[in-house]
Amino acid sequence: MGETPRPSVQLKYGLAGGGSAHASEQPYVLVVDDDPDMTRLLTAALATRGITCTAAYDSIQGFMLTQRRHPKLILLDWHMPGGGGPAMLHQLTRSAHTKDIPVVVVTQDISPEVDIIAAQHGAKAVMRKPIDPMQFLDVVAALVK
Repeated sequence: MGETPRPSVQLKYGLAGGGSAHASEQPYVLVVDDDPDMTRLLTAALATRGITCTAAYDSIQGFMLTQRRHPKLILLDWHMPGGGGPAMLHQLTRSAHTKDIPVVVVTQDISPEVDIIAAQHGAKAVMRKPIDPMQFLDVVAALVK
């Protein structure tokens, strides 16, 4: 028997320090990672910058979410159910609707092959877990304008 898929989660945060910005005016980032703790960590870090996030827990669900709403950025785990990061990255680059969305691979895998495959499929960066929060926010800020 397979694992029951987890539902995606829409997380909306206001801008840090208050303000009245609407979620639709804020940058939108898709976080695709099967680790709920990592998903919470990334979305909480992005919340400090006023970024709205949706979380998906496998690559199939993640790709389906990109078809519904076009994110400014995708944060993609490499090893997870549904074919993992490589399969989703390959699908993203083959779809006219998603091929221009920047992708940052976030992984514990230290293998150089991750960097090679990610670069071949157009990933903008590969970040290793555990991530440095400030470096992470700098990379996101550079890609979400």
